Amino acid sequence: MKRVTEDQIEQTLHRADKIARRQTRKKHGTRRSYTPMRVFSRIRIPAPAALDLFKSENYSKFIEFITLVRDFVNEGEKVLLDFRNTESLKACAVIVLYAYIDLMQRQTNNKSVIAITKCGTPRANNWFKLCGLWDLTSFQTISPHKLNTMAIISAVAGKTKDNKESAEARNKIKSILKYIRDTIYDGKISASDGQKLYAALTESISNVGLHAYSNEDFFSEFIDGVGKRWWILAHKIEDQLFLMVYDMGEGIPITLVKKDFFTFIAQAFNPKTDSDKIYAAVQYGETRMNSQKHGKGLPDMKRYVVDNPEGELHIFSGMGRYSYNAEKNEEQKFDLPYSVGGTLIQWNVSLRGAE
Repeated sequence: MKRVTEDQIEQTLHRADKIARRQTRKKHGTRRSYTPMRVFSRIRIPAPAALDLFKSENYSKFIEFITLVRDFVNEGEKVLLDFRNTESLKACAVIVLYAYIDLMQRQTNNKSVIAITKCGTPRANNWFKLCGLWDLTSFQTISPHKLNTMAIISAVAGKTKDNKESAEARNKIKSILKYIRDTIYDGKISASDGQKLYAALTESISNVGLHAYSNEDFFSEFIDGVGKRWWILAHKIEDQLFLMVYDMGEGIPITLVKKDFFTFIAQAFNPKTDSDKIYAAVQYGETRMNSQKHGKGLPDMKRYVVDNPEGELHIFSGMGRYSYNAEKNEEQKFDLPYSVGGTLIQWNVSLRGAE
């Protein structure tokens, strides 16, 4: 596959900017247009200034941007994602962006279907480099060993027709756990924290295989093409570990109402919105954990941050978000204007106690 060079991208963008100025008659000093336009063989799509899922306005712009990219690719177009206006980003948005680019490459069997530009700030560029977005899109290939980091990894959950895929998934989970233990914790993770980390990560991936894509008739084309796929990002920012798992399945709000125990949840919590259902699922799981002296699913995911100073858990699923702050022992629910396209679980854990 012929690679799009950085010079070709710059030439394409220069032409696009000239066309945009001519068509929209922008006044001097205004920001770049957010209107997609065709430039040679690609559709140029300007990205938002902030890639973020936490602020409501940023969330809407990001999901609209991802949806636009997906729609153009589904129509058979090649696209150029213009990040020159992007100045800030959050890890949660980066993993969703990476997952969609990875998905569209797999579905089209074309590694060059999406090209990207540099971002508007060195920090944003560094994030793209560290997480593997530059390598994924062939913008620039850099060995993660030289960066002392681990790019986003992806594999298939559950049983597969190809035993190699199952073995690959197990090896990738081992590699991410080893990276967190040896590189992020510098080998100083306690046995207790290690067990909680293992339980949280493996349980979230197990749920992908068991529940996220359980409606196999609906997801048949998706599963045939890319499998019951998940993506993981682990990164150290200052003195915190950011760990997240993303899948493109049905989401907790949809799978919850199919469960036998939903009648009890409906009576106990009366959930109306997607955020209500995520909250109810967490509460129900903790109730079962306390009564049965062991936890599975969401309780394991929450336990990893409960005793950690500054620990946080965020669950985006469907059109809702649940957040837990360990320091304040506070739970919050947020209704979202659009679906995140599956389930995203993010843990923020302070590393100061491990030093």
